[in-house]
Parts: sequence; structure tokens; C-alpha cells
Amino acid sequence: MPTGYTAQLCKEEQSFEEFALDCARNFGATITMRDEPRYTPIPKFEASTYHKDALLLAEKEKARLDSLSIEEWEVAAKKDLESKRIASIAYIEKQDKVKLRLLKMKQKVEDWRPPSGDHINMREFMLSQLETTMKYDGNSEREQEALAAMPSEPDYSAWAANTRFINSKSIKYHEEQYAEELERTEERNKWVSQLKDSLGV
Repeated sequence: MPTGYTAQLCKEEQSFEEFALDCARNFGATITMRDEPRYTPIPKFEASTYHKDALLLAEKEKARLDSLSIEEWEVAAKKDLESKRIASIAYIEKQDKVKLRLLKMKQKVEDWRPPSGDHINMREFMLSQLETTMKYDGNSEREQEALAAMPSEPDYSAWAANTRFINSKSIKYHEEQYAEELERTEERNKWVSQLKDSLGV
């Protein structure tokens, strides 16, 4: 039975170069092409601009942060603290509703009398599923503690320092990732070029 790489050869005569280029789609540099139509030529690969674009955004954000006045930092810190408070309250409300639904269902399962001995395992399974879920869902205690521990006013200098740290980390990360993407792309193109040269294509 032919494979995806020998199917064409089983149908008709194929040159070594064609067969080699088909098989190349199963290897590192061209593996992303393995599901593309067989006659799709192997291109010169271009580096993804994802990290380059993200780096530009992070650098713009750094410029914006550098331009903020103390008053603007204070306003931003207050907004951030308030949005965290609002998110915590919403999370607690959601988890409390989940807990209530789970407890109601647990009570219904506990009240249910299986119609036969063959159904007892099903009842136990239902209870175990609810109990497992309740270990992780429907529990807002940690969030309530975090909400209670939130300060009424933010520490502006600490918040600003953390915001700047996160931004500098983002810049460094995207610089490194973009450099790696360029290197990978260069290696892919080198691999394809070496293959084509060896085939005289």
C-alpha cells in the first residue's frame, strides 16, 4: 500500500528530485508543509513577525510609562486596584453560585434511591464526581481572603516598579524570541537551499 510520499510514484514515473522534494516535507525545515498539496513549491521561508510586533508594542508601552507623571501613576494604580477588587467580588459571587448548584445536586443524588443494586455504583459515581468538583470549584475562601487583604489604597511606588519590571521583562522576552525566530528561519532556508543544491534544482 503506498504512503503519502510514494502514492505519486505508484501512479506514474517520478524523478528522484521530485520524490526527494516530496519526502522533504516530513523534515524540520519543511514539516509545516506536509499537509499542503504535493505540487506546492517549497518557498523561501519568512520569519514570523509575532514577536517583532509584540516587541514594538512593549517598547511603545515603555515610552508611555516613561512619560507618566506621578499623578498619572497614582490614578493608574487606583484604577488597577479597583479593577482587581471588582474582579475578586465577581469571582466570589460566581463561585458561590457554583457551590450552591453543586450542593443542591449533591443533596438530590443523596436523596435518590437507586432502583436496583446495579444502579448503586452509578449513585456513588455521581457523588464522587460532585465531591471531586467541589474540591476545586465552588470554593471562594482564598479569593475572600485575598479581597480582605487588599489595601484600601495602593502602594504607588511599588505598583509603578512592578509595572515597569513586567514591561522590561516583556521587552527582553520578545527581543530574545524574535532573534530566535530569525535564526530558525535562516536555518530552515539554509536546509532547503542545501537540499535543492544537492538535487541540482
